[in-house]
Amino acid sequence: MAISSFHNGRTISALVGDSGTTRVDIETDLDGANRMAVESTVTPTSVSNRFELDARNGGSNDLNVNGGGTPVTFSILAEVSFDLFITELRLHGIDGSIRFDRFLGQNNPLTNGIDFSIKSNDAPVGLDSIFTTADIKARFASIGGWALDPAAGGDHFLASLSLVTNPLAIRKQGTFGTDDILSIIINDNLNNVDSLFLTAVGFKR
Repeated sequence: MAISSFHNGRTISALVGDSGTTRVDIETDLDGANRMAVESTVTPTSVSNRFELDARNGGSNDLNVNGGGTPVTFSILAEVSFDLFITELRLHGIDGSIRFDRFLGQNNPLTNGIDFSIKSNDAPVGLDSIFTTADIKARFASIGGWALDPAAGGDHFLASLSLVTNPLAIRKQGTFGTDDILSIIINDNLNNVDSLFLTAVGFKR
């Protein structure tokens, strides 16, 4: 788009790109000499397709349930209109006196463990079961993806599994005969854990 104006004895023509982020000024003095100045700016835009989703069972996203008798499954389901591309999985929560040789702040390792059931791009994806805090750090978290912040009211931990180089795809509903899904299955009584969540971070399109 070209815009012309007359200012201080000079004709100024501005060429603005379609994105509106680049401006080229061509100034014509009264003596006919042309001078050109280029200005480029970057306009931030919101990333509307980014998401953070917790695995849920009904309306609940806290994994501190009793799955000892009957396993309890929390899931992130395929969406109706968009494919989900998960670039990070976060297992995080709070518990008192977290130790690595047992499960978080509980007295012992888990008996049956926490399992994952993942179907991505119509194919199964495996993640190791978790029995202790050490399993979370060594088997779930990426290198550099572990943080533990001790506190008087309860230790907070974050285990991050990076999938940036190879996002986990959950294709939209109806893409396959059986929809993609990401599930975490609680097979022990975690009622005494203060809080525990599985969060998926990524983008949809």
